[in-house]
Amino acid sequence: MSNEKKIEDLIYSISSLIKEAEQESKLLLEIENKIESFDLKKENMLNNKKIGFSDDKKIDDKKIKDSQPAEKSKFHDWRLLSFVKEKHNEELRVNFEQRFSKVFESEINNWMKSNFKDLVQAELNKFSSRIIAEKLK
Repeated sequence: MSNEKKIEDLIYSISSLIKEAEQESKLLLEIENKIESFDLKKENMLNNKKIGFSDDKKIDDKKIKDSQPAEKSKFHDWRLLSFVKEKHNEELRVNFEQRFSKVFESEINNWMKSNFKDLVQAELNKFSSRIIAEKLK
């Protein structure tokens, strides 16, 4: 009985997997069709635009070559930019520099306490290995 039940469960799970795969393949086909229809619409729109440009009147070459129009827009002219000049409080700057230097000094001291011994030891080892190599020659 238990083997028959296991077989039935396997058959049911296989059939459900097959149904899911069929549904996914249908969805993929629908997506591909929508993408193709979108591409066709896009191509049609591009073709319509090309036709529209070809029907327009010819434009003078002088207008095309003129990179700056006669009337300049106030919104896009870089020469109209102005920066606000603010007076900075000298005390704040000095105070900031002092606080920064204190923090920097304390961090350097902490770093030296933790790493300086190792750096000195590594340099001494290099120096001593050079001296030993010279003595052995």
